[in-house]
Amino acid sequence: MSRAHLLVLTAAIVLGTAAASSAQSEHLFAGGVGLSATQLNGGTWNTSPDWFIFRLPRPEHFGAAWDIGSDSFSVPATATTSRVDGTLRVRHFLFGPGYTLRGGPFELTGMMLAGPATGKFSRRDSASGPTLSSRLTWSAMSGVTAWIDLNARFGVKLSADYLFAQPTLRSSADNSDTRWNARRVHIQIGLVFGFY
Repeated sequence: MSRAHLLVLTAAIVLGTAAASSAQSEHLFAGGVGLSATQLNGGTWNTSPDWFIFRLPRPEHFGAAWDIGSDSFSVPATATTSRVDGTLRVRHFLFGPGYTLRGGPFELTGMMLAGPATGKFSRRDSASGPTLSSRLTWSAMSGVTAWIDLNARFGVKLSADYLFAQPTLRSSADNSDTRWNARRVHIQIGLVFGFY
């Protein structure tokens, strides 16, 4: 059994056996581990362990939210006139409002974020020839995160989000620009331990 499957099994056992507290946990600073599933541009789902998950206290109702990260998208040769295939690494810096509701052991936050994104293209092979560059663009993300307190110390995180960016790819062969869609669906489950 892989480590990822073991992590999911552990989380399922904790969810099934732990008694949820009747009120919100006082330990809103928490850290733990989890498992993510990611789909890029409608392709296959890829799973990976998350060794660092953090929980920070949020104000109830409206508050600030953010997401900073990166993803590597496969760019096929048919995407541009230069017929170059490779990988585009998109880094996003997103900020916006979040709305949080609390009740009993549950905390639910929805968010709508927007911000700049940068891109760096790498050819799939090391051969010389035309390449692509990516301009600064805007990206947007919507998502929802739920925290479920199992007891005074342990909690579970469940989250899902959708990220959209539309970087412009410029070919070094003829300086032509191509608008390209980058879409990501991300799901995460994690188990955290409250330390403060």
